[in-house]
Amino acid sequence: MAIHLEDFLDRAILRNTERDRVTGEIWLIGREAPIQLDLKGNFLRDLAGCEFALESPDPMEVPTEWNELKFLQQGVVGDITASRRVQVLSEELDEETGLITEQSPIIANGLLIEWFNREGERVVVDSLALDLEFKEQTWQMTKEEEVRQKEANHRLMKDYIDRVAGRVEPAEAETDHDPRPLDEFEWEERLKESDRITDAYLEALDKYRDDSDQEEKVADLMGWDHLSDGDDLLFEEDDEFDALEFEGDDLEEEDAEDAFEEPWEDKHPLYERVRAFSLRIHREAQEFGFIRNDDSEGVNPVQDVVFAAMELGAKLAGALNGLSRDIDPEPGLVVAWLKRGLPIIDRALAACEEALEVGEFSTEWIEGARKEFFEVRDSMLDLIQEFRKGMA
Repeated sequence: MAIHLEDFLDRAILRNTERDRVTGEIWLIGREAPIQLDLKGNFLRDLAGCEFALESPDPMEVPTEWNELKFLQQGVVGDITASRRVQVLSEELDEETGLITEQSPIIANGLLIEWFNREGERVVVDSLALDLEFKEQTWQMTKEEEVRQKEANHRLMKDYIDRVAGRVEPAEAETDHDPRPLDEFEWEERLKESDRITDAYLEALDKYRDDSDQEEKVADLMGWDHLSDGDDLLFEEDDEFDALEFEGDDLEEEDAEDAFEEPWEDKHPLYERVRAFSLRIHREAQEFGFIRNDDSEGVNPVQDVVFAAMELGAKLAGALNGLSRDIDPEPGLVVAWLKRGLPIIDRALAACEEALEVGEFSTEWIEGARKEFFEVRDSMLDLIQEFRKGMA
């Protein structure tokens, strides 16, 4: 997935004073030296030829896993603009109470800095909250040049999406149909491929989330030819932008469960057990004050336990609920799905141990949750063995 730096950025200076070259320095919280940019390409027309500085009013500390981002970033620019159209909610406050009385969607201009480095990573700064300071333009980009720049950036994004999805060329794809059922390991590879495609789709949505031509551009990135008009139609000059209408979410908490109900009535008993368990511990964790309403202090181990139970329920729904609808799935697929749930249980048990060490939570509650996870794991292992017999 893309590396987003906006929450961890302290300040930066970027330059496109020389055509076809972007240089700059980006300071991140937690890193002493700035990231150095030396990229091919240009800003989009609103910034082309400029040098600008930006500063974040409220940065967070950079995550440890991103400390490996190379200090010298070489590669090619993507979209760099201060006119990214973003939908936000405008809030009206009551003068007497200071409370929000009305929210309405508006379109705002946001800053987008994007590049593709030599390591194959997509790096992004995408924010409305940065303070910008511009210097005089040394050259100007024409509308036609900007269209060509956007088309080139889109092709770069398309190549990146292909890598994320692990997409192979048609000549490399398997063409012979194998009539035998797939085993669990082959299904695991299929599920990993599905994960990669999902990641690629989320990246495409991240790129064009508020674009007026989102559907066509995302479809083109994903290779869905029946929805795409092709590159040559995607970046015609268009100054009009229609804001999407927001529909209010009036679901009460007690209605939320029904809104996400599966359309079938009969579900597998193990799924039903985990679903009931996840709903119960979520309710209890809220009642006991174990779950925070904000993430100012991060996620605590009890929240990890609750999230794991919910995630496990989703995995079991995919693996088992078809059995209750008289669908006869391939045993290898069921085993592959069930195996995907085992690391979630391991993560939940580790969170239980951490919660006990913290000592701030009910020992009885944590021990009960841990006991349930152990019993569910035993049931999943029994089912795995049962379906493996069907592959013999």
